[in-house]
Amino acid sequence: MVDIKTLKSKGERGFLDGHFLIAMPGMADANFARAVVYICAHSDQGAMGSSSTSRSR
Repeated sequence: MVDIKTLKSKGERGFLDGHFLIAMPGMADANFARAVVYICAHSDQGAMGSSSTSRSR
């Protein structure tokens, strides 16, 4: 298994590295509704990102 640190040291980038994923208005999953996710690392082993979610009151 190749870890993210090894991929980065080889200079390899995943398909979604450095991209933002923005939830569509009709997103059914409440965990991701209105979310913006920045993909830090992406490979065939998995993905890691940072999520920013705004909850309306």
